[in-house]
Amino acid sequence: MEWKELSFEGRTIEVGFKRDDLLNAVYGGNKVRKLKYHPVFNEFDSSETLVSMGGGYSNLLLALAALAKLRGHSCQFFTTHSGEETYLIEWCRKLGASFSKASRTDFRTWRASDGTPDFFNAMKGKVVWIPEGGGGDWSRQGVGEVIDEIVID
Repeated sequence: MEWKELSFEGRTIEVGFKRDDLLNAVYGGNKVRKLKYHPVFNEFDSSETLVSMGGGYSNLLLALAALAKLRGHSCQFFTTHSGEETYLIEWCRKLGASFSKASRTDFRTWRASDGTPDFFNAMKGKVVWIPEGGGGDWSRQGVGEVIDEIVID
């Protein structure tokens, strides 16, 4: 925790900064916390293909690609991004992720699904669906750890 004094309108207050972006140089931030306790990263079966969706600048996709590389999983990502590749998509590809284009209508349908959307259940092989943003029952524990890490003197 880093503390700074800030002055505003004649008042000085002390503000604490929790720098989760420094957890890891590639995939730091809240996505590390959200994915930390996902079963796919805590079991030793690397045969699963991780499937998720996100935009051209999705830090979830980068975090998933990096974690998948470390654990031996493959990744299939869907994006609505069109045009030239973003640096995040390029990094994900370098980490072994593949991309497919999806429509905004597809994204809305997949967001509304409870559990793994039907389309992904029909994919070949063992697929693990990670919802957009990385949220799920597993994410609460990892995100909740930040509370224990904040120390106020």
